[in-house]
Amino acid sequence: MAGGYTHQSINRVGAMAVAEGLINTSENDTLVGIDHTKREVIEILSQVDHIFADADGTLVSDGAEIFTTDKIKLISQLTSLGVGITIVTGKPFAEVVPLRQTLPADIPISFICEKGAYSVHFGTTGAWREFILSSAAQERSVAELREQFVVFGGALIKKYGSDKLGFGWGGSGEHKSVISIDIFAGQPPQNYLSLRGKERDAHKLQDTGLIKRVEHDIKQWVSDQQPDWRIVHIGNANTEISPGSIGKSEAIVESAEFGAARKVLILGDSSNDRGMFALRGTFPGKVLTGLVLHRKASLPLVDNADFITFGMANSNPILNAIVYARGR
Repeated sequence: MAGGYTHQSINRVGAMAVAEGLINTSENDTLVGIDHTKREVIEILSQVDHIFADADGTLVSDGAEIFTTDKIKLISQLTSLGVGITIVTGKPFAEVVPLRQTLPADIPISFICEKGAYSVHFGTTGAWREFILSSAAQERSVAELREQFVVFGGALIKKYGSDKLGFGWGGSGEHKSVISIDIFAGQPPQNYLSLRGKERDAHKLQDTGLIKRVEHDIKQWVSDQQPDWRIVHIGNANTEISPGSIGKSEAIVESAEFGAARKVLILGDSSNDRGMFALRGTFPGKVLTGLVLHRKASLPLVDNADFITFGMANSNPILNAIVYARGR
């Protein structure tokens, strides 16, 4: 083991079988390099000068509001070695502030929020938003559709029964450019917005058949209301609706950091990151992809991954490898 990780080389033909075999293992320090020897991995990762990383499940546990001590150390080491970091998340502004506050004030880091709608910059005088793919007018359209969903959601609850189905806003409930909807098993508790992670999950709908029927109904409703808008079923009984212009991958490409970078690493953990991983094919030679694998639903991303690590939010092996490669 070198630099806080253990390397394992595999070929792409056998990558899926290896991933399926390791997905249920506990968090470990294994870094799987696909079609790259250990020496090649070190050489490639030494060139990475910017990381675009998803938050939940990739850098922090689902619903977590702070970075762990080991992540703070790695982020500090990476930035000191000249590696820029942008966190690309579905979280709204209100939910990234606590994450930023757990980092030392002198660490430069950016956030692309609500799937690319806007970026958040933190300076010595405070924090401010800057639109990327959204606008004030588009946020008003989102607010209008959100109000309309309250009525439509009520109709669905009447259809399936209030003892079986209920809705609430995802995360902190403060999204402005996307509509995040949690699907509950009956009416959610009044304090559900203060619940995070497993505490909220305990109240969510578990009936996969009913979830699929409800998601189908929502998809049809969105198609009738806003045909060009996107609907993404995140999993974990959560659905997100957004204008068609908004997307993580589009925001990455639009960012100044992407344009200035020589080699980029994209980190993700779920189907919601599929568009980001597709940039590997759009920008061959510039974009590398790392999959933090901890759920079976993410296995299709293996086909577009250069590296794999295993365990919830366990991106440490690949981050350690970059620190080692850049610091030699």
